Amino acid sequence: MVELSIFALWLFTTGLVGFPLFANSQDLDPIVNFCSRSDHQTVIKDNVLYIDGGNEIFQSVPQNGTQYGVMTAGVNNYLIAIDLSQSWDWKTNISEVALPKDANPRTGTKPPFVIRGALYQGNPKDTRIWLYGGTTSWINQSFPNFDEPSTSQYSLWSFDPKSKEWDQFDVSLGANLRPNSGAYAEAPDQSLAFYLNGNIDNGSSISTTGLKGNTYQPLSGMIVLDTGNQTARNLSTQAFSGDEPRSRGQMEYLPAVGSKGALVYLGGGASPKGSVVNSPLYSNLVEMDQIDIFDIASLYNGSSSGTWLKQAATGDIPQPRIDFCLVSASAPDNSTHNLYIYGGRNSNTYFDDIYVLSLPTFTWTKVFEGQTPRYGHTCRLAAKRLMLTVGGLAPPPAQCDWEIRSVSVFDTATVTWGSVFNASAAPYDVPQIVAQRIGKNRSPSLGWSSPQVQVMFNPLPTLNSTLSSSPIPSPPIPSQENIPNPPSGRNVAAIAGAVVGALAGLILILGAVLFVLYHKKKARERDMEGPSPELTASLGIGSSGRYPHITSELAGPDYHGELGSGAEIAAEVETYGAGGKEWGTRYTEMPADRGAEMPHDPVAGEEERAAGEEEKAEGEEDKVRAF
Repeated sequence: MVELSIFALWLFTTGLVGFPLFANSQDLDPIVNFCSRSDHQTVIKDNVLYIDGGNEIFQSVPQNGTQYGVMTAGVNNYLIAIDLSQSWDWKTNISEVALPKDANPRTGTKPPFVIRGALYQGNPKDTRIWLYGGTTSWINQSFPNFDEPSTSQYSLWSFDPKSKEWDQFDVSLGANLRPNSGAYAEAPDQSLAFYLNGNIDNGSSISTTGLKGNTYQPLSGMIVLDTGNQTARNLSTQAFSGDEPRSRGQMEYLPAVGSKGALVYLGGGASPKGSVVNSPLYSNLVEMDQIDIFDIASLYNGSSSGTWLKQAATGDIPQPRIDFCLVSASAPDNSTHNLYIYGGRNSNTYFDDIYVLSLPTFTWTKVFEGQTPRYGHTCRLAAKRLMLTVGGLAPPPAQCDWEIRSVSVFDTATVTWGSVFNASAAPYDVPQIVAQRIGKNRSPSLGWSSPQVQVMFNPLPTLNSTLSSSPIPSPPIPSQENIPNPPSGRNVAAIAGAVVGALAGLILILGAVLFVLYHKKKARERDMEGPSPELTASLGIGSSGRYPHITSELAGPDYHGELGSGAEIAAEVETYGAGGKEWGTRYTEMPADRGAEMPHDPVAGEEERAAGEEEKAEGEEDKVRAF
C-alpha cells in the first residue's frame, strides 16, 4: 500500500473530502459532477482545447460551484475536448465532451492516466497530439480504472482525433525514464518537443515505487523529442541548472527570436542532482531577475548539449514561485514579445496576480492582482490574444471551483477577465500599461548580459538584406604602421588620365544599352496579351482542410456531455486569500456581470464583428463535424 500523498491529507484536513475519498465512483460524470481539477496537462490543436489527466474532485450533486453532497477524489481518465472554432460563454453554452482513453488497438495497452506530464500539439501537418511523461497519482487506489505504474519504456503516446486511437512509442534509447513536474514547450514548426528537468517519484514506473510518500529524485537534462520520427535525445543542462535541476517551473517557445526560435524558462524550485528529496519543493525557489534562454539553432550546429544563455531583467520582478502558468503573445511586427505568468505559490503565499515579461527589454510589469489565488492550473493562448486558464487549486478552506466549467478567459491585450471566448478576436496589441513601461526601447536597461543574447534579438543582417536595404559599411581603418606611402606626382597624373578615359568609354556603352532596352520594351508592350490561363489557375489558393469541429453544445449547467462508460473527470480545489485591488478583482462567487468587461464579446453583439461572424457561419456549413 503506497502512502497517501500530501494532496489526499490536505483534502481530509480542509473538509472537502471525507471518507468517500475511497468511494466507488462508476456513475460520476466528468463534466456534470465537476468540482475542481489540478496538475493536468493541456494543449490546443486545430481549434480544440484538450485537457488530459490530473487529480480530480467530483461532487455527487452538481450545484454550480457550491460544495454539496458526497465529494470523491480521483484521477481524470478521459481526454476532455473543448471547441474553439466558435465563440462561447462558459456560463451558458460552452461545447465540451469527454473522450474515452481506449487501449491501443494493435497492442491492447491502455494509455496512461497521469498527472504533471506534458501534452504537445506536434507538427501542424500531423493530426495527432502527443502525451509525454507524467506520474501515477495514488490519491485513490479504489477509483475506477486505477492502474499502478508500469515500466517507463513507453513514455510517449499519441492520440489521433480522427480515428480516436491511442498509440505508443518506445523512446527509451534516448530517454529511459518517465519524468514529471518538468517544464515543457515545443517548436511545432520543427516537429520538436522539449521537456526540461523534473523528477521521478513512486508513480513514475514499477521500478520507482520504493520511493516513499512524497519523496522524489530530481532529474537533470532536457529531453528533445522529434514527433516526426518518434525519437528522443537527452541534452546536458549543466550550463542551465548546474547541479540543481529544477521542477514545477514553466517554459515558452518564441519562434521569432534567433534563427530557429528560442525557449524561455521561468520560475520553479531547485534540488540537488542525484539526491532523494523529502523537503518541500519550494525550499529553494528560482528568482525571476535572471532569465534563462535556450537557442534552438544550437541543436543544428553540432552542439552536443545546445546553448543556454542568461539575461538580467528589471521592473516589477515577481516573487519566486512554483505551479503557475505561462503564455506568450508577440506584437504584429515582432518588435516585442510578452510573456504572461499567472498565479502559483511559494512557501507562505498563494498568488492571484499576472505579470508580463517584455522582450527584448527584459522588463517585468505587473498588470493584475485579485483576491482568488490559484495554483496547479494550466493556461493556453487562443484566438490570437485570449489566455484560457484551466483548473487549479486554492488554499484552504477548500471549495469547488466557481468557474464551473473549469475554464476562464483573460484578454492579454486589455488585461481583463471574462467568461466569453471570442473565436474572432482582434489581433493582439501590446497592453497600454506595458507599452507605457517599455516605451520605444528595444534593449535591456541594464544592457545585454552577453553578446550572444544581443545577437539573438538583434540578428546580424544577411548578405541579401545588406545589399538590398543596408548602407555599405566603410572599410576598416588600417593601423598606423600599415599605411602605405603616397604615390609620386607622375604616377598620379597617369592614373587620372586612365580613369577619365575609362569613364568616357563606360558612358558610351551605357547609352547604347539603354537605347536597345527602350525599343525592346516598347515592342513587348505592343505584343503583350496577359498571363496564360494555366498560370492564372496555378496562383489560386487551395483549401487545406481543418480538423472537424466539436458540435455538441451545452444547454446550460444540466448538460451531461457525451461520455463513454465509467467516466471520471473532476478536480482539485480552490479558495482564495486576500489581495490588493489596484489592478482589478476576481471573486469566489461569480458576479452577475462577469464577462461583461470583455471588450470583444460576441454575445453582446459587437457591430465590428458582425460581418466577420456572418462570413464565418456561412463557411462552417460545409465543414465535416466530429465528436
